[in-house]
Amino acid sequence: MKKPVKNALSLFFGDVVTRIFGFITTAYLARVLGVESFGRIGFAQAILTYGIVSTNFGLLTIGTRDIAKDRSQIKGLVNNILGLRLVLTLIAFGLTLIFIGLIPKPTLVKQLLLFYTISLFAQSLLLEWVFEGIERMEYIGIARVLSSAFYLGLTILIIKSSGQLLTVPIIYFFSQFFGVLLLFSIYLRSFGLAVPQFNLKAFRKIFIVALPVGIASVMAQIYSNFGIVALSFLATDTDLGLYNAAFRLVTFILLIDRVFYTTFLPVISRYFAAKSERIKELIETLTKLILTIALPICIGGMVLAKGLIIKIFGLQYSNCTVIFQIIIWFFLLTIMNSLYGFGLIGAGREKLFARNIGIGTICTIGSVIILSYRFGAIGAAIATLGSEAIMVILMYSEFSRIVKTNPFKYLMIPLFSSLLMGIVLYLLRPIPVVFLILIGILVYGLLVLAAGGIKKEEIGLIRR
Repeated sequence: MKKPVKNALSLFFGDVVTRIFGFITTAYLARVLGVESFGRIGFAQAILTYGIVSTNFGLLTIGTRDIAKDRSQIKGLVNNILGLRLVLTLIAFGLTLIFIGLIPKPTLVKQLLLFYTISLFAQSLLLEWVFEGIERMEYIGIARVLSSAFYLGLTILIIKSSGQLLTVPIIYFFSQFFGVLLLFSIYLRSFGLAVPQFNLKAFRKIFIVALPVGIASVMAQIYSNFGIVALSFLATDTDLGLYNAAFRLVTFILLIDRVFYTTFLPVISRYFAAKSERIKELIETLTKLILTIALPICIGGMVLAKGLIIKIFGLQYSNCTVIFQIIIWFFLLTIMNSLYGFGLIGAGREKLFARNIGIGTICTIGSVIILSYRFGAIGAAIATLGSEAIMVILMYSEFSRIVKTNPFKYLMIPLFSSLLMGIVLYLLRPIPVVFLILIGILVYGLLVLAAGGIKKEEIGLIRR
């Protein structure tokens, strides 16, 4: 098997299994902890995510790129980046402590935030980026799977009630540290001991190069998690827990988006680099593929929302049905956003991409605050969806100046087929939701096939 294919498959299957384990863990915690405690977990994890992206700050992307260019500099680069990340982690940890001291939250929530923040130190030592640079993705896949399995196993074994809320971040820390130790042991055998270095001159050089990527990464994380953070201050813990459940389910489905941009960004970039006359045909084919996959998921998700929520999270989360019916459309918009956004990157228009991300972040912050304050979790869902729609419009507007396409001309077959599928599912609602999903896939597949959806030559274009 060729190395790029092996690497892609290793990373893909590792990511899929990791996300499945992670989602099972999330569903288990939602059931055992209850709505309010699950909401608090979501808030703490969102703050942790901000901390992680602040300590990464583009360093890992730059490190991966530089190692791929010249493997002889691995040891020096690893030692310097480890040192710089430890410095950034100490700063992030200190700022989080100040944040914890200032926020008007119960002691239990502050303790939960503190315990989660300790995981920043484990994350700062994670060497996944090194193995990406040397193209040994199988190690990353193995580490992620074992770490997530460790987290799932300990969670099911130990967590039995909401009274063990503070134990969850401790288990999370040890599962992350397990992955760190595994990759460190592999690195040790291959390259020797990694020792953090604190070289101010090297720090300044690396940090300046990583700064644009770091700013974009921080904005992207603020943009995606702000609904949870805003609700923690503007609504009840119950609202927060319901929103967290709906959003986590959509986040799991977004695995498809991750596969999409990981797979097709290189394809789009290659077509632009070759100045291929078929770039428009490629974009139109990808648009059709996205609509064919995403529309039935969104419409089917709306029809089956209540059954899905209760099946996965339990009866206590049934009130988040409407939230999920709104936020499920975030899935379609995000994939369209990836198509046009990464199309801009493939065309060398990174600044336009970053500008649109910035505008989207500002829109998200403003609309989420206003609508969350007025309508709670439903308002946060509407604001998040609206901001993503604005992002898609911006990305499409800029990309259409490069490649003129009309996505609406590919809408009819998947939309009509999805609506018919939705009617069938609605009429068969008494059937268990698992069987309804299978019926939906069968009905939709037959309808698209009969209408002549994705053609063989179009798949061939993507593969080439």
